[in-house]
Parts: sequence; structure tokens; C-alpha cells
Amino acid sequence: MAGWCRVAAAGAAPEVEAWCRGAGRHEAACRAAWVAPRLRPDGPPTAALLAACAEAPACALDVLDHRATGTVDAQLAACAAHTGPLVGHCVHHALQRWSRDRPASPEVLALLATARGLPAPTARWTAFHLGELAWCGRRFSCDDLEGPESALCTEGQGPFRTGRQRCDQAPSGRPPPPPARGGPHPRSPG
Repeated sequence: MAGWCRVAAAGAAPEVEAWCRGAGRHEAACRAAWVAPRLRPDGPPTAALLAACAEAPACALDVLDHRATGTVDAQLAACAAHTGPLVGHCVHHALQRWSRDRPASPEVLALLATARGLPAPTARWTAFHLGELAWCGRRFSCDDLEGPESALCTEGQGPFRTGRQRCDQAPSGRPPPPPARGGPHPRSPG
């Protein structure tokens, strides 16, 4: 069966590996199509769905968005481990869910301490998206942060300062923050 035909029928396939391995260049789409109907709460465990996604970051992002559980620290670690070039989107979604609890400065600083232990792109994206939370939630300030995190947090506020984005709007799709001196670009996996 041709690759795209496998994608179209993947949701009904009993097993992802054998079915999607034959999809060729459509394997990532096949895996996402197999996972999608299984995202419901009574579906397979999250770890099994992430394993089914394999090296398909968009698939993993869907799983983590639909199966967001645990602490924000655990979510950021899962973003770092599974979403590759989409880590910025994953971090943003996790922080948006976390911000519903209206974290104050001590919780933000604790989160940044945890994020510093994650791969560089995840830590940078965390600081960048905290800018939106600081601007819209007003429960902490980017000035509470130190060094590069403070600068990235302030940069994350740019679209709000200029009026290009309002707090009640969806994310603006701003470009990622610049890489740390000598570090990999935030879209790089590590």
C-alpha cells in the first residue's frame, strides 16, 4: 500500500510500528494519524503514545497538549525530550496552562531554576515566554529575573509593548529568541 494511503487508514490500524514503517516519507504523518484517535482520556497511556510518535515532533506535541499532566516542570522536561524543533511551541503551551494558576515571583524563579537544568533551547524558550506571562499576568516582573533570562523575558514582552498583540489574543508567532553566545539556535534539538 502506498505511503499516503497508509496515513489515511492509520487510525484504524491495530499496531503503529508495522503499519507506519511502510509509509516511507509519510511515516511521521502516519504516526500522527495513528495516535490522534487514541488521545482520548481512556486511550493508551501517554508514554505509549509518545513512543508511537517516535521521531515525529508534531505528533509528540499533540500528545503533550492533549495529555498535559503533572507539574509544569515535568511538562517542560517532556517538551525537551520529545518535541525537537517544536520545543518552543510546547514550552509556550505548558506555560499558558501553568499561568492559569497565576504564579507569583517565587514560583517563576523556582521554575527558571528547574529550566536551567534542561537543554538550552528549552531554558531559553521558558524565559522568552515568561515575558508574555509577566506582561499579561502582572504577578511578577522580568526585572525579578537575572542575566540572559531577564533579557529574553523582556524580549518576550515586545509584541505587547508595541500593541501587535493583546493578552486576549492567540500567540503572535514571533520568531524565536536569539541563540545564547556560542550556543545552538533555539530551534535546534540540543
